[in-house]
Amino acid sequence: MSIEGIIKKIEAEAEAEIEKHKQETEEAIGKVEAEVEAYKSDTLKKAEEKAEVESKRRFEQLINRAEAKMRMRTLEAKQNLVAEAFDKGLEAILALPVDELRRRYAEMAASFGEKQGEIVVGKADSDLLGNEFMNILSEKIPGSDFKRTVTDDFDHGFMLIAGRIQYDARLSELFEALKERITDDVASVLFS
Repeated sequence: MSIEGIIKKIEAEAEAEIEKHKQETEEAIGKVEAEVEAYKSDTLKKAEEKAEVESKRRFEQLINRAEAKMRMRTLEAKQNLVAEAFDKGLEAILALPVDELRRRYAEMAASFGEKQGEIVVGKADSDLLGNEFMNILSEKIPGSDFKRTVTDDFDHGFMLIAGRIQYDARLSELFEALKERITDDVASVLFS
């Protein structure tokens, strides 16, 4: 074989080798590109799923916050209505005819079971719980001996002080105690 034949043979073998490496390289590049595309697709899919989960979570949070605000506003409205019902009840009691209101106060004082002591009267009820009240009280509790004083510390009702015992018949305190006891009942009637 001549030198030219050897050179052509080497060139042919080199070209075959180059073609083989070129093909292997293209296959490797194709494989890497496919892996990159798969990774890209997988990463994008995971990112979309994560974004969807986060979006749903935020949406649920917004709904929960809105529902909580609505419940709080509803509760506040109900509390205001219940308070208004009690205020109207107090107004209704204060609007009773004077003789009826005086009689009820006397019955309350008699229910305490005391025959003597001091009756401290609220400033707004000083006329209502004056001499006529004391006369009614004397009739309801025969032999009773009560001293009457007026105070600026409260408006409506009275306190009966018998020795170390104090009976609280201040209208504001009676209504506060009543509110604590029957608020749930009033609310159930109003919002049933």
